[in-house]
Amino acid sequence: MRIYSHWLPPADRDQLMMELRATGWMEVEDRDAIFKEFHFKTFNQAFGFMSRVALQAEKMNHHPEWFNVYNKGEPHWSTDMSLQRRWVEPKKLN
Repeated sequence: MRIYSHWLPPADRDQLMMELRATGWMEVEDRDAIFKEFHFKTFNQAFGFMSRVALQAEKMNHHPEWFNVYNKGEPHWSTDMSLQRRWVEPKKLN
């Protein structure tokens, strides 16, 4: 049996989602996930961003689902449990 000590209580989850929405993050419909589309001047800048996020994701052992077209990068962070404390990390990407 696993104990998820990093679950957020509903009030904390609502507060975090309000903060994330204020910075452009959105909830994925029908999933317990969030995403944000980032725009860059070039593909190289978008790829560099994705590489930096990948390094942090590896440290957290929490890997995003990615969408990328030319100068856009769109990480989706999901979980099979309630919104996690580590979702605070996407706020650092803004």
